[in-house]
Amino acid sequence: LAAQDNFEYVIKEVVAHRPATRVLSGRKKRPKSDFEFRVLWADLPEGEDNPSWEPWGNQSLRESAPYAAYLSQPAVREALGADFLAA
Repeated sequence: LAAQDNFEYVIKEVVAHRPATRVLSGRKKRPKSDFEFRVLWADLPEGEDNPSWEPWGNQSLRESAPYAAYLSQPAVREALGADFLAA
């Protein structure tokens, strides 16, 4: 029965990004692992938990089409760098 209750969350859209709260010590460029992305989930009502901030380390996020679409936006690519899409 537990296998039947398994629900997979689907990303509808990535709407923003931010650096995590960790303070840099003398580095100009933050590592990818320092970023979080604001994710709007499909099939869930918008509210307190939707959208949510997800870490870059979330593999499902990084492999999603909405993540790739978000990173393809010129302003986002300029802010994060062209190499950000590469894992």
